[in-house]
Amino acid sequence: MKINQKQLGVFTLIAGLLILSLSTCDDYKKITYEPSDFFLTACDNLNDTLATYKQARPLAFFNDSTWADSSISEIAGAVLDSLEAYPDSSVVSAPLDSLVGFMPSQSDTGYISLHGTPDTWIMMFDNYIQFHLFTEQGDTIQPQSQSILPEEVLACDTLKVKNEYNLAESRYLFQFIRTNKTLNDTLPVNFWMTPKEQ
Repeated sequence: MKINQKQLGVFTLIAGLLILSLSTCDDYKKITYEPSDFFLTACDNLNDTLATYKQARPLAFFNDSTWADSSISEIAGAVLDSLEAYPDSSVVSAPLDSLVGFMPSQSDTGYISLHGTPDTWIMMFDNYIQFHLFTEQGDTIQPQSQSILPEEVLACDTLKVKNEYNLAESRYLFQFIRTNKTLNDTLPVNFWMTPKEQ
């Protein structure tokens, strides 16, 4: 049976599409997603065993009656001033010199003072902890990102929380809250903070 020109063209088109499809599938199978060296270094730091230990202090620790019935946004500056009296135990400065291990308050909510520098910062925790960041004026700083990529989970199984913030040269109030997801048998909570990879 003779194949006319039209049939030959259709056959050639189908064969070409089939070859293209197979090669595309092969290329797709070869794609692997791996975390960056930057992330792996941050994970190594999060897993370091040599940590500087801090204490997230509850408001009751300061016994300031003027704070009664006040929201944290109203007294953020005053709380920061009180925390500054304990620089060795309740103040963290960026960039970090070492891993920070902090003990959440027994009252479930505690505070640490953070001295920030202008940059986009990645903050990583090895426990399920809820935290908020406030300015001295009491404004809440919203994270730019809270996502953890699947490849990061696979490469760093200790990572539980990862947030990204844009900070300025200022003091910030870190509010740490225990939740029903917090793993109490792995306290203190390890915290690593690093400038975002450019």
